[in-house]
Amino acid sequence: MDKLIFGYAGGFPFSTETLKKMQEAWNVLALLAKGFGDNVILSGVEFSSGGGLNTLSDGIIVLNGELLPFSGGVLPLSGDINVRVKEDIDYITLETGNMVPFRKKRYASISPVGTPLSELIRVKNLAEVVLELNDLSTNKVDKEQGKGLSKNDYTDDDKSEVDKIADKVDKEVGKGLSSNDYTNADKSKVSQITNKVDKITGWGLSQNNFSNYHKSKVDRVSFLEEAVPKLHFKVDANMHISGHKGTLSINETSSSPSSGYLHINSVSEGVVPDDALFLISPGYSVNIYNGEIDIQRTDPIANGFRFIAWW
Repeated sequence: MDKLIFGYAGGFPFSTETLKKMQEAWNVLALLAKGFGDNVILSGVEFSSGGGLNTLSDGIIVLNGELLPFSGGVLPLSGDINVRVKEDIDYITLETGNMVPFRKKRYASISPVGTPLSELIRVKNLAEVVLELNDLSTNKVDKEQGKGLSKNDYTDDDKSEVDKIADKVDKEVGKGLSSNDYTNADKSKVSQITNKVDKITGWGLSQNNFSNYHKSKVDRVSFLEEAVPKLHFKVDANMHISGHKGTLSINETSSSPSSGYLHINSVSEGVVPDDALFLISPGYSVNIYNGEIDIQRTDPIANGFRFIAWW
């Protein structure tokens, strides 16, 4: 930046060239102020209220990139507050006698039209900027690769709750968390279920107590569907045996036609087991004991029967 030296005792040859150099120095200041922005408040322009009036104080601003003094004044009672550039011209008379403008006084002031005052940004002084930079340096969050700032306020209390998640349950496809509180006591009870019945599609539990004894009876029914009878014969009203069809033959018998009684002592190939299965016509009862068979008529009008046995 140029520096003008005027303090000479022998008389300084003042000329228009000197004034031009002074103007150039002022232009440097204007360019420096523009570095703050096109529309800013550098100083002053303070709002105040009193006596029923609202006013703005004088100050220095940059308006549309030009450094200007601001002439404050009373604000309008309504409507927007605008500022614009005004220009006052001072005239002088030259040695030739001609009157010419020698200074254009440019300044900004309140106006019905122009740039809204709200668009002017107030520039903070250097001390305020330094304090804010120091505060930012102290309280800043360093950027980490792959991470960003959250819109949520993640507090120490939130972190404490997250730290409690130690025994978490990992999610598995097709499974979800239960709304029931499954405790260790519940787990202990489940582990005691050893003799459970696995569910089979289309089957259900019966209300009847189906024991091994009943199962043996059913197995015998299945056996009867395929087995060939060991004994199969007819007995007439006089308790005489006829029509023998079984695989075994009867060796010894005794009977009493009058009392309706028939006793079979033995059969070929061994004896008749006590748990042998048999069928007999109605009106007669059967008792198998120690390999012998006793048949007794229980209905007086019964007129013969058919006997079938398996084992």
